[in-house]
Amino acid sequence: MPKLSPEDAQLWKDATKEYNRLKMMQHRAWQTDLSVKLKLKKAALAALPEDLRELANRPETERVPLNRQMFTHTPPIPGFNQQSSVKKRKRGQSGRG
Repeated sequence: MPKLSPEDAQLWKDATKEYNRLKMMQHRAWQTDLSVKLKLKKAALAALPEDLRELANRPETERVPLNRQMFTHTPPIPGFNQQSSVKKRKRGQSGRG
């Protein structure tokens, strides 16, 4: 590995510090956002009547039905077969053109 000149080493050091500073700002913003959301959730639960609060705090143990309908923003593509498309992708075929 080639040796860096003192100027280049300082440049890399400064760039690394700036990167770390920006990433910490992003991380703190994410933490703050999450904290606010949790406080709002707790406040919403506390505002519920007692019987509904008990229901809301109970863990959901039911599984999602496998035959549930998935709603999308676009209509289904006529003739599209998802299983066939997945199999082609696994074999390395794009299935296009």
